[in-house]
Amino acid sequence: MNPKRKTYKINQLEQDTKLFHDQMVNCGDDLTLLALKGHLLLEKQLTGLLEDVVAYPEVLQAANLRFHQKVNMVRAVCIATDKISTTRSKNHIFMAINNLNSNLRNHLAHHLEVRDLDNRVDAFCSMMESICPQKNLDLKGRSTRLKSALLTLFCAIIAQRLAWDMTRKAPARNGYAGGNVAVTSSNSGCKDSSPVGQA
Repeated sequence: MNPKRKTYKINQLEQDTKLFHDQMVNCGDDLTLLALKGHLLLEKQLTGLLEDVVAYPEVLQAANLRFHQKVNMVRAVCIATDKISTTRSKNHIFMAINNLNSNLRNHLAHHLEVRDLDNRVDAFCSMMESICPQKNLDLKGRSTRLKSALLTLFCAIIAQRLAWDMTRKAPARNGYAGGNVAVTSSNSGCKDSSPVGQA
């Protein structure tokens, strides 16, 4: 079995971005649909990132990993291979992804009616806005805030995939070939605050 690492090409980026846009538009202002669709779209990107970095994607597919396992694997890859920046902003991003999974998606998937949905959406959006402040944007309405929060996470994962592909092609430096450039405060607009606990 020969290694077959994937390359995240620009045409795939365009397809993924269009898919995200179309799905968010189709959901309208339905918070339940937005949270569930957003979760699925993020999981697709997490899976894609893992398939980008492993030598045998088919083995990964056979493992049938759950969402939180994919998040932890991506987190491990990002931290283990990052030789440039700290893990501060990344920890916050992974905390937000886990918050979306546990406090929004799982609640919606296992309850016919979520009476505190508005509060859960507000909490998730506030977390995202504290991590990556949306400067000069007038985000009115819960659905608009949720779409913006989901877009921020989507872009963070996309940026990680592109960074991985670029650094993998770069020449080795100091005995270190390939690797990862983190989405940090310097290149994502996210706040760089003190380290937090495990996501």
